[in-house]
Amino acid sequence: METGHTEARKIIVHASSNAPLMSVAAQLLNGAGFSVCTAGTSEEVVSMSTRGQAELMILGGDENSVGNTLDRLAMLPTDQRPRSVAILSNEGESENTFLTRKLPGSRVHIFASPVHAFGLLNLVKRLRRRVVQAN
Repeated sequence: METGHTEARKIIVHASSNAPLMSVAAQLLNGAGFSVCTAGTSEEVVSMSTRGQAELMILGGDENSVGNTLDRLAMLPTDQRPRSVAILSNEGESENTFLTRKLPGSRVHIFASPVHAFGLLNLVKRLRRRVVQAN
């Protein structure tokens, strides 16, 4: 489901994991002027990626779920991969380090629980400044 401002940069939110936080993130991003697309499955995430490069993709869930989604995205051409990926994680440092290497050509940010909402907010602010400066 696509909502928001179509002239803004696209952000894909994988909403099936940690639904309350993902819903808040989508509202925050939409309010900041981004075009927010929500996906319920990793298949939808990949499908949305093939329809134009996303500025940011937000993923959450266990290491296997996130890893599988990143593996599928890595099979796409570089221009269809998201520029940045934010992973909201409850995993340990070694698992997170492994995930950051799975998607060449994209910046991967890991936000560990329970403070990841603040990290995500700061990332959104940086993206917003970049979009404003580009226009």
